[in-house]
Amino acid sequence: MLSRSSPIDAGRDVIRVLGVTLALLSLVVACGGTPSLDRMQADVQELAAVVPLLDEMGVVEFRSQDWCRALVFDGGRFLESDEETTCFMFAGDGAEFDEDKDAAFARIEDALDDTGTSVFMIDVTYADDGTLVEAAFGFDTGFTIPFAGSHDYVYSVDQPPMGWAGETFYTRIDANWHLAVEDWN
Repeated sequence: MLSRSSPIDAGRDVIRVLGVTLALLSLVVACGGTPSLDRMQADVQELAAVVPLLDEMGVVEFRSQDWCRALVFDGGRFLESDEETTCFMFAGDGAEFDEDKDAAFARIEDALDDTGTSVFMIDVTYADDGTLVEAAFGFDTGFTIPFAGSHDYVYSVDQPPMGWAGETFYTRIDANWHLAVEDWN
């Protein structure tokens, strides 16, 4: 015997499918998107050793990806990429890397490699007197949803860290470190 489902039954089926889909998506984002507190504490303990190097070199921007190398520091602005408009996130033109600038870039890259984290981008803010007040370490979570946001470990001498009101959400890791998740929508 054939039975016809009512519009109410069809509506319930749609709601069930949407509910299961949202639950699965939430699980994927939760598992792949944000590290555990233990992992965050271990990561920032390692990254704390990089902050004095950034301050010593006057680093403002650093980016190391297979398609983009960029560095802004006391030694100037330098860029290596075929996609300058998306690689060069800071204002102004970048010169080509030379041997000395390659060595400066390698110092930072080596220090990051020693941390065991997947940091690929750093943004540093200094006070008017030149004191480092904040450093954001952008890292790869291994899972990305386009336009859903980015993850940064943020070292900040100010509490809370500077960020975009209503667009940046912070999880405190310790007295000077937070996990920042930026909403890009």
